[in-house]
Amino acid sequence: MKMDALNISTPLLNEILDNLVRTRVESLPKSETLPKRVYCEHYQTTAEAIRKRLSTGVWQMGVHVLKVDGAGEFIDLRAVDAWVRKQGKSCHAA
Repeated sequence: MKMDALNISTPLLNEILDNLVRTRVESLPKSETLPKRVYCEHYQTTAEAIRKRLSTGVWQMGVHVLKVDGAGEFIDLRAVDAWVRKQGKSCHAA
């Protein structure tokens, strides 16, 4: 079936996709860390964006990104949540 045959408006389609992603994330096992690849898929970011946050000092290795020998890099969701909340407070303070 062709996408234009559905005639779904962009805002509605975005809402549907957001709900699907949210449902998928909610179905993940509850953990305070996610493999970097999974984090990128579910939070619509890239490994390059994470590398840039690390290289500019916005995020810190060992705090926001955890390197596990033989398993790769993991994102600490609790640390990222604290970072987001801190960013939100600084935006409202202006």
